[in-house]
Amino acid sequence: MTETKFGATESVGEGRVTVQFATFNEVDYHGDITLPGAFTEGQEVLVSSYNHASWKEAWPVGRGRIRTDSRAAYADLQFFLDTLAGSEAFKTVRATGNLQQWSYGFNIDKHRIVRDEDGDEVRILERVNVYEVSPVLQGAGRSTRTVAVKDSPSAAPEVPADLAAIRESLFSAEVSNAEALAVAHSQYLLDSTSTLLSGSHLGDAT
Repeated sequence: MTETKFGATESVGEGRVTVQFATFNEVDYHGDITLPGAFTEGQEVLVSSYNHASWKEAWPVGRGRIRTDSRAAYADLQFFLDTLAGSEAFKTVRATGNLQQWSYGFNIDKHRIVRDEDGDEVRILERVNVYEVSPVLQGAGRSTRTVAVKDSPSAAPEVPADLAAIRESLFSAEVSNAEALAVAHSQYLLDSTSTLLSGSHLGDAT
């Protein structure tokens, strides 16, 4: 029986992505300002299908962990490459590169309302509980981005067993043919030499 341990997001190989999904002390497109300390350091989250589709019927495509610095909140994500949805989502995020934006689904634990210099309400997010992060066409945050994409280590790609067997067979056949040609060529040289020697001997006899 194979034991699966949940709680760790580390994985060897490709499928790992680091994203910036929120920026502190910046008014976003929804009129919110998120303060440093609003997120729980190390909180585990799911990765939603594109545009938060996992809130509807789409499967989650990965999982990750939140970390922060004084400027922004990040998520280190591991996409589920053994699922079709996860693999396709990762390929899309990798392909979109610096054009990709991010968003997150959350509940507000603590906030307050202030007014800006124009008299408009601004919501200050002091504590939030994040459930998922998602690649989106346009995020509410102004500075969301893909920070890094982790591909497989540079190494020779794994060759399927059946293809490897075919290659081995072809290689063996090529070696056998080369050896056969070498033997035939050597035999030809020996026969030619023998014929020349025999001809010379007969010439001398006559």
